[in-house]
Amino acid sequence: MRIEPLPALAGLLLLAGCAGADGHVASTTPAFGEAVRQTFAAQVIDPAPEYAEANPVTSGGRAALAVERYETDKVKLPDRTATSSLSTGGGGAGGGK
Repeated sequence: MRIEPLPALAGLLLLAGCAGADGHVASTTPAFGEAVRQTFAAQVIDPAPEYAEANPVTSGGRAALAVERYETDKVKLPDRTATSSLSTGGGGAGGGK
């Protein structure tokens, strides 16, 4: 198999155009990849968190009442909200309502 020199040289020149000013293909500036590092750091959970109070103030009675309402299906459902109001109808393939 013979490699044609002109297309091979053109391919090498095009590949050289991808290199940065320092000769590397990828950017090596100090800020390169900072967004990825910040996103990763935001998703890391602290394995030993420290709180101002060891045990937050809770009410066992209120928790028991909430569990009872849940088990007896007496939980008040939140109001249904819509993000937009659309009307159906009009023409189109298959007919309309």
